[in-house]
Amino acid sequence: MKTEGPLQQLAVRWAKIAWPPMVVGMALISIATPWVSPTVRGKWFVLPEFIALLPIPLTTAAALIGLRALLNSHRVAGPDGGKLCWLPFVLLLGVFLFGALGLAYSLYPFVVMDQLTAWQAASATKSLEFILVGCAITVPAIAGYTVFSYRVFSGKAKELEYA
Repeated sequence: MKTEGPLQQLAVRWAKIAWPPMVVGMALISIATPWVSPTVRGKWFVLPEFIALLPIPLTTAAALIGLRALLNSHRVAGPDGGKLCWLPFVLLLGVFLFGALGLAYSLYPFVVMDQLTAWQAASATKSLEFILVGCAITVPAIAGYTVFSYRVFSGKAKELEYA
């Protein structure tokens, strides 16, 4: 997203190389998870949950196919600087968001699959209150700094020119 020319084309080539192992990895996790856990298998393959969960793998597959098609087109790193150079990033965000959402649904309420629930793993109430205060202070600060950094360094990186 931030580069142009040969470096942008190299990034597209790397993305094409990384695409197959990523798809295989996600497929293997999707196959292994219900295979090793009867709880997950029951959540995934029983009606009406099956129909309710169907948009997750279908949307993920559509995003992966769209990503591959986009990487093979000139719209990402073409002569015009790649007007859609941001779209592969957004599609991958969607892929991993849906993957995490599916995994979270599959494992909930367990932290350790079929062994330890979130309530069993939780700390004492006072500890959680202390952590909440710390997070309430630091998370907005980190988010604000991140937004500031992205705005300061927005746009494509250009080669330095010394007049």
